Amino acid sequence: QSIIDNAANALISATNNLVVKTFTVTFVVDGETISTQTITYGKSATAPTEPTKTGYTFVEWDSDFSVVTEEMTITAIFQIKTFTVTFTDFDGTTLKEETVSYGQNATAPDNPSRDGYTFDGWIGTFTNVTANVTITASYTELIKASYVELDNAINSAEKLQESDYEANTWASMKTALNEAKSVDRNLYIENQNIVNQATTKLQNAINNLKQLDKTKLAEAISSARATILAAEGNIGDEVGQYPQSAVDVFSNAIQTANEVFENTRNQNDINQQTVALNEAIQKFKSSVNQRTTTLAELLELIAEATQLLDNASVGSNPGQYPIIEYMNLNNARNSAETVANKENPSEQNIDIQVRRLEEAIKEFKEALIVAIDNVLPQTKVYAANHTIFVCQDRNEEFAVYNAEGKRILYVANPQDYATTEFSVKTNGIYFVKVGTKSFKVIIE
Repeated sequence: QSIIDNAANALISATNNLVVKTFTVTFVVDGETISTQTITYGKSATAPTEPTKTGYTFVEWDSDFSVVTEEMTITAIFQIKTFTVTFTDFDGTTLKEETVSYGQNATAPDNPSRDGYTFDGWIGTFTNVTANVTITASYTELIKASYVELDNAINSAEKLQESDYEANTWASMKTALNEAKSVDRNLYIENQNIVNQATTKLQNAINNLKQLDKTKLAEAISSARATILAAEGNIGDEVGQYPQSAVDVFSNAIQTANEVFENTRNQNDINQQTVALNEAIQKFKSSVNQRTTTLAELLELIAEATQLLDNASVGSNPGQYPIIEYMNLNNARNSAETVANKENPSEQNIDIQVRRLEEAIKEFKEALIVAIDNVLPQTKVYAANHTIFVCQDRNEEFAVYNAEGKRILYVANPQDYATTEFSVKTNGIYFVKVGTKSFKVIIE
């Protein structure tokens, strides 16, 4: 027994003399010791308070320290924090989302656009991001372009009448007008030049319009119509009458001129037609049938007129001649003598005097007062001393035209049994139309 007891005591003594091993466990955060522990072999170290790091989240310790069997350095493991940067438009529409690590910068999307506005930049900071953030696009409203001058030019153009202008310049103006009307009406001040260019082009086109001048053609047409009107009742093959062929040609010329006046929009054509019609007027006037007269014929008529005057009794009784007809014949005879006494009088002057004297002789003879009870209505037209006399015993309207066909007198309701006198200043041939009859007188 003693042997056993001795062995037990020896074992207890040896056990008591045993030395227990220990180890140091060091906890480190970013290279800095935050805790040191002495741990008995096989025992567990105690984790210190969970460490913190700005911008990071603690994940774990890098080693297991639940059974320590050696010296240990335990290092904290961290994960960097991330944040969402959201770029939005003016209406809240998300343009871009980006995940950014703590302290890093986000990248903005392409600059957005907004109708009627200009992009200014971003509201908010997206550098050194430390939290979730929303960045919003910023805009400045654009100023609308001005259309006032363009609209004024368009209004001016639309008031113009196409028939008043040459066709080629009108076509150019219409092109500019259509372009002006098609200009985008939603432009802003930055595109004002587009509006201005359209305005300038239209204004220039309006200024370049060439207005048609039909005044002279209208005057020529009016003169031509008066000329052909004056020739009515004096058309035929006899001396002093207008040939029908000349009337037809002249009428066609008037019709052509009128068509040009109504339809043509080229100033050159209008000018050419004006010249052509004036030439046609002169040609028609010269187309009257002429009679070749000689000085001998004129002298014979002078002698006849002289005899009539010498033998005439002037008065208002039967068998006598009215003073007016007597004076008319005397004036015609004196005028004829003046021409006949000239040295080498022209054939035209001789012809004028022959026709005038013939007419005066005829009227003088017809003016003899006869004693009859029933006198048929008569109309007499004659000239004396730059005065035209129209005598009629019934009140028919009458008009006086000059050689160019221009009406210079119109009497609608002459008095019965009255003589109308009309003074003229210019020598030449005049035509008097009484009712349906036409008369020709010569003033010298």
